[in-house]
This record gives sequence, C-alpha cells and structure tokens, in this order.
Amino acid sequence: MARSRSLSPRGPTLMLDFSAQRAINRHPPTATASTPVAEAIATLAEEQFSECLDQTISNEVIGARDCLLVVEACQDNSEEPPQLIGLFSNRDVVRLSASGANLANCTVGEVMTADPLALEESKAQDIFLILKQYERYRVSHLPVVNDRGGLVGLIDPYSLLQGIKAIEDSFPTCPEPNRRASPELSIRMPATQSPLPSPLPSAVLTPVENSLVENSAVENSLVENSLEKIKQQTKDDVETRVEERTAQLRLEILESQRAEEEKSQLIASLQKSEARYRAIVEDQTELICRYTPDGTLIFVNEAYCRYFGKQRQELLGQSAFSFVLDRDREKLVKHGESLFALTSSDPVATVEYRVAVNGEVRTQQWTERAIFNGERQAIEFQALGRDITERKNAELELKARKERLLMVIETVGEGITFSDGAGYFEIFNSKMEEITGYLKAEANKSGNFLGFIYPDPAEYQKAISGIQEIIQQGGCRDVETTIRAKDGTAKTLLVSTSIVRYQDGVWLLSAYRDISDRASAEEALRHSQGKLDAIVTNISDAIAIVDCSGVVRFANPAAGKLFGRATENLVGYNLGVPLAIDNASELTIIRPGGEVGTGEMCVVPTDWEGEPAYLLSLRDITERRKAEEALRESEERFRQLAENVQDVFWLISPDMNQLFYLSPTYEKIWGHPRQFVCSQPSKWIDTVHPEDRKAVIRSFAQTLEGNSTSLEYRIVRADGTVRWIGDRAFPIKNELGKVYRVARICEEIGNRKEAEDRIRASLREKELLLKEIHHRVKNNMQVIGSMLELQAQYIDEPETIYLFQESQNRIRSMALIHEQLYQSPTLDKIEFSEYLKSLVNNLLQSFGCPEDRIQVQFEVQTIPVNIETSIPCGLIVNELVSNSLKYAFPQKNKGRIRIIFYADKAESVIDQDKSAQLLLAIADNGVGMPEDFDLETTETLGLRLVRMLVRQLDGILVVNSSSNGTNFQIKFSELKYRRRL
Repeated sequence: MARSRSLSPRGPTLMLDFSAQRAINRHPPTATASTPVAEAIATLAEEQFSECLDQTISNEVIGARDCLLVVEACQDNSEEPPQLIGLFSNRDVVRLSASGANLANCTVGEVMTADPLALEESKAQDIFLILKQYERYRVSHLPVVNDRGGLVGLIDPYSLLQGIKAIEDSFPTCPEPNRRASPELSIRMPATQSPLPSPLPSAVLTPVENSLVENSAVENSLVENSLEKIKQQTKDDVETRVEERTAQLRLEILESQRAEEEKSQLIASLQKSEARYRAIVEDQTELICRYTPDGTLIFVNEAYCRYFGKQRQELLGQSAFSFVLDRDREKLVKHGESLFALTSSDPVATVEYRVAVNGEVRTQQWTERAIFNGERQAIEFQALGRDITERKNAELELKARKERLLMVIETVGEGITFSDGAGYFEIFNSKMEEITGYLKAEANKSGNFLGFIYPDPAEYQKAISGIQEIIQQGGCRDVETTIRAKDGTAKTLLVSTSIVRYQDGVWLLSAYRDISDRASAEEALRHSQGKLDAIVTNISDAIAIVDCSGVVRFANPAAGKLFGRATENLVGYNLGVPLAIDNASELTIIRPGGEVGTGEMCVVPTDWEGEPAYLLSLRDITERRKAEEALRESEERFRQLAENVQDVFWLISPDMNQLFYLSPTYEKIWGHPRQFVCSQPSKWIDTVHPEDRKAVIRSFAQTLEGNSTSLEYRIVRADGTVRWIGDRAFPIKNELGKVYRVARICEEIGNRKEAEDRIRASLREKELLLKEIHHRVKNNMQVIGSMLELQAQYIDEPETIYLFQESQNRIRSMALIHEQLYQSPTLDKIEFSEYLKSLVNNLLQSFGCPEDRIQVQFEVQTIPVNIETSIPCGLIVNELVSNSLKYAFPQKNKGRIRIIFYADKAESVIDQDKSAQLLLAIADNGVGMPEDFDLETTETLGLRLVRMLVRQLDGILVVNSSSNGTNFQIKFSELKYRRRL
C-alpha cells in the first residue's frame, strides 16, 4: 500500500488517455531518507540549472521542478518500483533555515513533508480533471503512484504544459469556437506558476465529433448542437466559477507574493549553502571526486588536481582509475564488482590501491558512495580519498620490526614472557614452552600459571611476594628459583624480571634461563672439590706447591709428616728450586724415626694465585720396594712349586688367545710340547675328547661369568691314548669386578676314576644286599604276625586275644617300614606321609571299621624321614589310632580321626646339618578320656609305650581331652645317627 494519500478524480472524460499520460513525468528527481540535505539541495540546483539551459521550456514554468520525491526500496520484491514516503521542496529548506538548524548534519528524512497527496495512475486519464485537483488542493506538484503505492511519476506545471502541447499538436485546425467550449481552459496554474497557454487546440473535441464536421453538414450540425448544449450547460457554472475564481485569484496573488518572497529567500539560502558547500569541498585536503558508472570523472576538487598535478579541465572526462598501477588492476576489477553490488541501504564501499604520481608510487584509500535514481540504479559515485603511503610504510615498518622482534624472541636461548598483572601472557615464546612444557594457550587458560609451575605452597608464595616487590620498587631483579615442569621434572631457572608501563597498566617482562645443567655442574664441582680436598688431605703422598724461589706456598698433612714439621709451619719454608721437571725421580729420604728409605718425587709446572709455581708430589716408596722384592721372591717360589708339582697350572686370558703361564707338567700329561699351546692357546680345545667338548666349553663360559667350576673330562694324547682330567677353574677379577684372567689346575685322575668305579660297583652290591635284608626282615615279621594270629585261635580269653591282636598291629607297623625301605630309592629314608596312610588303612581293616563309620582325615606334608625316627613314630601312630578306634566311639558311633604331620622347616630335614621341629598329632571327636586320666600314671601298655617312644625321640607330648574328643600332639626332631653305607 502506498504511504501517500490517493486522489480520485471524478467527472466526464473529455480528453484522450494519451494527453493525460503525457502530463506525467516518468523520471522525476528522487532521493532517499538517508540522503544528506546538502546533497539534495545540490540536486535541486542542478535540476533548475538544467531547466534554464533547456530552450524548450518557457520562462513561465522555469523553476517548476523545485521538489524531490523521497522514496524507499521495496524489500519484498526487487522488481517493484520504490515506495513514495515523502516530498522535499524549497519550502522545506526555507523552513529548516529559519529554524536555525545545521543543514550539514541533517538528512532528507528529517525535514521532508511526509505522507504527501498522490494520484493513482489508473485514475489519471483526464487532464482537465487533473487541473481541477490542482485547483482544489492548491498544490504545484502531484505524485502519481500505482495501486500498490509504487512511484510512477510526477505531474508538475512543466509536464502539464507538455500534455497541453500534445493536444495542440494533434489538432492544429480546430475552429475558434471550440476553444470556448471547454471552460477548463481558463483554469490557472498554481499561485507560483504562470497561466496555462490559450487558446486550446481543437483536440477538445472527440475524434468522432471531428469526423462528423469534416464529412457532412448533418454531422456539422450535430456537432454545433452538441457544442451549444455544452455551452448552455456550462454557462451558469462558468459564471459561478468566475466569481469564485476571482476571489481565489486574489488569495492566490497574495500567496504568490509570499511564495515569491520564500523563493527569493530559498534561492539566496541555496546560493549561500552552495557557496559554503563548494568552499568546504574545495578547501578539503582529502581528494574528492564524482564519476559515472563507467568511471568517467564529472567532478574533482582542488586537492585532487594538486595531488595529480593536473588542471580540472584535463581531468574531467577522463577515467577516474587511469593512474592505478597495472598490478592492482585485478583488485580494481573486484572493487568494481562490489560497487555495483551496493544498495540504497548499504551504499558505501572502501578500497585501497596504488597509483603512479609524478614517477612515484603512492598508496591511496578511497571511501565511495553510490547515488541511485528512482529505479534504484547507481547513476553516480561520490568518492573521498586520501594518501596513506606514509601510514602504509609505517605499518609495514612496524610489521617488519615486530617480525624481527618476534624472530629474536623465538630464537633467543631463553624463555621470554610479557604478561599483565592478571596473568595474561601477550608473549610466551617457544623456549618458554620447551622449559615449562606448557603451551601459550594453556598458560592463558590456566588462570594462575604460577600455581602450575610452583605446586609447593611455600614456593608459590615466595614467587608472588617477589613479583609484588618488583612492582612496588621497580627496577630489574634476578632471582634463582626452581619450578616444576608439566612432565613433573624439577628445573632450576635464573629469572630476570622488569616492570614495563604498557596500555595504562603495569606489565612484567621476564627472561627465564634454564640453569639446571649449570646448577648440577656447580653442585658436582663443589662435590668434586670436596672430594679433591678430602683426597689431598688424606692421601699418603706428600703434596706441596712451591714458587719459583722454592718457598712452600701450600702443603698437605702428609708433607708435614714427611718433613717432620706441622703443616702450618711448613708453609713459607724454602725447599729449594726443583731441578727435575716433568720427570719422576727416586731419592733417599729420612723417614720418621730416622730410618733411611726411598722416595719418588714428581715435579709439574703450575700456577698459584696467578703466579708460576711447581707442584711437588713426593711418595714414600720404601714399602713398595720391599713389596716388589717380596713379590720377586714369591714368584720365584711359585715357579719352583709350579714346576715341581704333579698338577698342570694354567693362567690364560678370557678369550683364550693369550697364555700367561703353563707349568711343565703339561707335556707329561698331554704328551704335547708347551710351545704347541703357548703359540695358539685356543688349539687346546682340540685335545679334548669330542664327546666332552661341549661340556668343557659350557664350563669355561661359566668361569667367564665369575663362577668357579670343577669338571672331569677326557683328553686325547698325541699318541692317541685317552686319559681322564680333573679340571678346576677360578676366575680372577680386576678392581672393576671384571674377569681378566682364568687360573686352572688340571690333574690326571685315571687311577681315581678306576677306584671310584670299583667302589661304585661295591656300593651297588651292598645296596642290593641291604634291600634283600629289609625284605627278609619284613617277611620274618609277617611270619611272626601270622604265628601270633594262629596262636590266638587256640585262646578263649578275650583279653589275651586282644593282647595278641595289639602285638600283631605293632609288628605290622614295623614290617611296613621295612617294606617302604626296600621299595624306596634310598635305603635310609622313607616317605613318611605314604607310610602313615598305609599304616592307618591296615588298622581300620584290622578293627573291621566300615568307611562310612569312621572318617580319617590326613593333613601331612611330603617329608622323608630316616628309619631311626620312622619306627618309633610308626609305633606311636599305631597305639594312638588303635586307642581311638577302641575307646573313642563306643556303641559303634560314627566319628572322625585327624592325623597331622608337618615340619616347621621342611628343607632342613634333608640337610642333616640342620635340625627341624616335626609335629605329629592324632585327634578324634569321640567321647574323650576319663576325668581322672593322668598320662604319667596310667598303666595301660599302649600309652606307656607311647611315653617311652616319645622319650626315645627326645620329644614333647601334650594331651588335650574333653567331651568333644582327644588330641595328642608330639613335637620332636629327627634322630641323628651315623650315615650307613
């Protein structure tokens, strides 16, 4: 919808549509609400200036185009014409000037006449009715809009005159009376305009009427009658309207006078404003120009001319971009595309490019505004430019300096930071990232970076206090501190911090140097110096420093002891100038106590406190000389011993490539001359029997690992005979613990091997014999048991039968041990856990106990026990288990018997040199022992036998009995007897 008020002309249509359409100016001057008032005034002035140059416009209508239509683009449809929102005329300028407002700061939207009268295009078909609207509303400009409020054009006095001229041109021969037939021709222009020209052309008649006049008298008569009727109908109206018009004319004359005065004031104000505008434009130091869309300059200011050294006439009509360098043409093309993309809501663009001025390359920056017509097409560009060469050069220089500074910061061997008081790091170079392990982004995101690198609260508070002190006192401080890096390693840093005033705040510039290596080196140096001082102080050699005159400047305690003086008294004593330099020499010395000895002295040039001096090292080698003499004597005795002993003595290198000593006995045993091995020691392995070589090589490898070895192997003598060798090897290690010599003692063991074979054969025969003895003992005991069983069959007394049965059980327990012995791999020990299980099972069978009545639990370790201990232990188990089976479960009650046997230190049972405590326990859950039971006074044969056997084992017997059962516990050690062959 249009924002203007629509007029709806009513009445008969007397004119052709063509004449009414010709009265509409389709391209009226327009502006937007954001257009500056000064620019709008300049546009009005250009329109009026163009009217003055147009000779087709009469003097009566000059100045008729004194307004601009204010429009805005249609946002929903880009093809629709702009919407009319107001009208800007000279009256608005006069009103604004009278109010004292500043024209330079105002826009058209602030001073325009909003919601103006407008005529819909569909109703603008009769020019005379349009004239009535002019008269009725007393307007001089009537905008024309479509049915959606879009601007179509403008009807003003000049366009009305064009419409009337169209009528005259169409009907040049119209008769005179017809002129008076249309009273509308007498309508005057608005008060500010001249009357419309008269007489009107014959175009007042319709085409039908004109045809009738030309073709026939009848038709002419009809025309005349029609004209008469028109005259008669309008006569009365004309008279009335003349009277009204007369009154109106008086008012219009007064209004015209006022308008003329306002127009004069407007012209004067416009001229004054234009003068100010031109003065402002011409006096600007910035470059100002205007150019058409094709780039042709239509205006340049004086600064533009001075900048390029051209006259205004030389520049106008030329391309605005003729001075641009070729290498910036591509940028210029892109800028041109952006210019034509500007809109009325976004009419400004900025560009930078380089130009050639007087042989010099300069950089310019232009701010350009597009000027649009009513169809929203860019018709002109206004540009404001300035030379930014110096600024660009300064920016480039600043950028280069910044890059150089950053390069220096990045390449320097120290961590550099630049931070504000809040902990934000403007600079955090790569070396700092390497030292701390944190990136710059991590440091800034942390919020408290010092808390990261100082996890210890005390160290953190110390760092905070140091920073506050620097901020308060200023200056530069060097602090040695220890931080914790991201990976957890501690690093010692030398931190130099200074205050920088930057951006109205206090900033900290810090340099971090990693001196961890230096600190470690200093600590190592102090440690080394301490050790050196300790060595010099405690060394047995006399050390002294004398100057070139022989005066002692320094001496250690050993020197004072050697010279028989206190150390402090020896300093300053003149020993004389040393004669032998850089050479060790022996001399006779007087040892403490007056004994004459031998000394070794070495003199080395040095300096002391910046002056030349000599370092004297004097060593008492009297004892060494005695030791060397003793060593020579020892070696001589060793050689005599090694050469006369029957064993072969070797001293060889670990790689077997160097033989240091080989006794002469080698030739006797091996049958080779010693030179055969001395020249090629590794060839010795070839004399070893092929079947024994791998074992010899493995044994030698163990020796090189630092182990002493003993090995027996065979060798093949030069004559092809085989002999047995017993070889013992001993590694000799240096001060570093590395094997550097191997000593070997080899003896011929052929006779011993034969004797061992004879002994071994004899031993096998004895073992067979001993097994046979154990087997026969077992059989004999079984015969005795069987005889007792037969004898018991002839006895009727139960007590006697029971005694026979107990004797049989005891004999079986001992026979079972002998059975275990001859089945055991060894003849002196049996596997006692297996023995216990067999013994208990025999007892259960002997007493006829079903498996579901009495449950036996074994908690026994696998322990070998000798026969001396096994027999009493077996008898004890036999008596106690028999006692439980007979008395613990009366009336054939069900129960449980636990048998426990273990050693506190099982391995000591095998090692005969160690004693181990063995525990044997027999427990049941039966009815328990009688209340008056006393183990020491009981007269039952079984328990008396148990007491005797425990004493035989040197053990301890403990009995615990209650209504819940009885527990016998025996602690003892294995009996030690002489080992039998």
